[in-house]
Amino acid sequence: MGGKRYTDYKEKILDNVEMIPEAGCWIWMNCLNAWGYGNTGNPGGNGTILVHRLAYQLFIGPIPEGLDVCHHCDIRCCCNPYHLFIGTKQDNMDDMVNKDRQHKGEQIFNRKLTEQEVMEIRAKYATGNYIQKQLADEYNVSGKQISKIVNRLHWKHV
Repeated sequence: MGGKRYTDYKEKILDNVEMIPEAGCWIWMNCLNAWGYGNTGNPGGNGTILVHRLAYQLFIGPIPEGLDVCHHCDIRCCCNPYHLFIGTKQDNMDDMVNKDRQHKGEQIFNRKLTEQEVMEIRAKYATGNYIQKQLADEYNVSGKQISKIVNRLHWKHV
């Protein structure tokens, strides 16, 4: 950016993106936050703002209070306003699930079980020789967790 002071934030966005013609993405080439979203100084002067939210406001219009700006392209650092849409947190979560982008199983950082253990639990329970409480104690998880595993409400992909 070279210290350039912007009064036109549309110009700031356009000066700091790399356009990817094949995908249509505008990749923010400046500051990214810990989650990979572009951020920049807030035109209002208070702190920073996520670039995709700023791009939506500048190129499309206001963001209704309490709503998210979601990505059709699923590229967090993309700020092409035509790749963005307004939605609730639930809309955003549903979009993630529909595109199979959510973390599951061993990808979840605080999970207690492995896929192998889940298969063992289901196999043991299927023999009829174990009750859920025994399995919960053996694998050091709650009975509720075992119930959700054997009924395929959790670890559905295994």
